[in-house]
Amino acid sequence: MIKYSILFITIIFFFSNCKRKEKIEENTFDKQQMLKDIADNYILQRIEAFEIVLGELEEAVEGFVDSVTLNQLDKVKYKWRIANSVYKECRAFNIGAVKETYSHLRIETRPANPNFIENNIADSLAVINDGYFETIGFSSKGFGGIEYLLYHDTPQNIISEFQDEQRRNYLKWAIQDIKKNMGVIVSTWEMSYYNQFYTSVSTGIESSVNIIVNKLVEVTEKIYQEKLGKPLGKKDGIVDANNTEAPLSRQSVNFINHELNAIEQVFKNGLYHYLDAMKLTKDEEKLSKVIQLQIQAIRTTIGGIESIEEDILNQTGKSEELYNEFKELLVLLKVDVISGLNIVFVINDNDGD
Repeated sequence: MIKYSILFITIIFFFSNCKRKEKIEENTFDKQQMLKDIADNYILQRIEAFEIVLGELEEAVEGFVDSVTLNQLDKVKYKWRIANSVYKECRAFNIGAVKETYSHLRIETRPANPNFIENNIADSLAVINDGYFETIGFSSKGFGGIEYLLYHDTPQNIISEFQDEQRRNYLKWAIQDIKKNMGVIVSTWEMSYYNQFYTSVSTGIESSVNIIVNKLVEVTEKIYQEKLGKPLGKKDGIVDANNTEAPLSRQSVNFINHELNAIEQVFKNGLYHYLDAMKLTKDEEKLSKVIQLQIQAIRTTIGGIESIEEDILNQTGKSEELYNEFKELLVLLKVDVISGLNIVFVINDNDGD
């Protein structure tokens, strides 16, 4: 009986000591510095980069409005692709006070609604300006709306449509609306949220570590379920390349790649170190290493896909492979990272990301 009591006490002491050691390791890791690095070295830099490429898109649109030619149209399309791609990395951080502004929804809500857009343009009584864009729905403007205007028909027909002054104004003010809403996001970070973001290190749902990890899960799950799963027929059994995120421009895989950039950079700017500090493992391997290898596997698969839409139409199976790779990453984030870091999981509220 004494032997059993000693064994029981030993076991209790062992687990208690492990918990105490884990607590010490968590307390010694500088979460505030990690969050500051994520903000300084990535989030704010990508916002700054986006402002630059958005300015270049604005300049291209002004050139196109002044001279509606195929050459100018190609320039606008090129600048749109760059701007929307960089924006994807900004959009991944639609969190906290920034999310409360709803500016990201105004900048990009997909899918766009072609009927609303055409009706807006056809309304001869409408005076299209900044005030007008405040009144129309999210699906009638932003990057999704611009994609429709630029890509929904042949280049020759697009040129013919833009002979209409109302349509040119619509495109011009769509850019200004994005610029204005991005200004709201920038000022929110600069005026208050930056300090709040990196100093909120307490445990619980309001902590920035909790918020950022949940966001990584949300972005990954959105790619897995909606941006890949939906066109592959995982929801309703109907395989349809038109259900990708950007079927008109066929930039869907490019956009996914940029969202993966955002996920990876959060890890590189501190989350990998945090996982290591907490000594988290997966199948006797460092969890940080397992995640790193999984992201590399996704990169390799993406590199073999020129267009998700073409891949689905040609049934090459690469998009299916990408879908499965993201499933693996989602499990790592949703199970191993969340449980290992004691994150409070928040169900995605479907904010349009």
